[in-house]
Amino acid sequence: MLVTQSPQGRTLRRWVDLALADEAERDDALDALRVDLKSLRSGEHCAHAIHELLADPRLVHLRDRHGRNMRALAVAALVRMGYPWALRVSPEDLELLRIEQTSAKAKMLRFVNAVLALGPLLVMIIGGASLLMFPPNMLTGAVLLVVFCSAAMVVGMLGAILRRHARHGFQSASLIGCAVCLVMWLLGMLFAPLDLMVVCSLPAAICALVAGASGIVTPSPIDA
Repeated sequence: MLVTQSPQGRTLRRWVDLALADEAERDDALDALRVDLKSLRSGEHCAHAIHELLADPRLVHLRDRHGRNMRALAVAALVRMGYPWALRVSPEDLELLRIEQTSAKAKMLRFVNAVLALGPLLVMIIGGASLLMFPPNMLTGAVLLVVFCSAAMVVGMLGAILRRHARHGFQSASLIGCAVCLVMWLLGMLFAPLDLMVVCSLPAAICALVAGASGIVTPSPIDA
């Protein structure tokens, strides 16, 4: 019996063709493919369309703007259809899906960022202790600023460590780190001791760089 594609399924391979034919439309085409895959209902026509898409060898090399592997997205769509269509997924594709899901969790990168978060936490603790131990002086305002900025960096890193969407958490932490460093450097040039601000901002700068790199290499969750 000949199985034809559903109206939704016929567009799947067209998005791949468009993504590879026009670099300017690549991200939009892959976003459209992701939306179509997520909207497919359980049924023979849609399952057949996904299998035709998986037969395209170009798919495994494509990632959307959020770092998700397009083949893994197609496999996930087939798995969501349940019995009996999920049984047709090859072991290699199931392994690819597992790898992509593990990459999105970014357990090792979360651990690295957690260790680096100890830097601004230590700066915050030392600054807070100095405010309590020593009487107010000309550096009190600068130290108070350092404490608040370091606290903001610690909160940002906690978000990167604890958020389910690791990629977004890393990106947010990186932006917070950049803002913290800019504020500390700017105020150091205006009225606070610049050398103090630069030294105290180093842990935040390292956190911002590592969190930013983590956000680049970590894909978004397959089901997001």
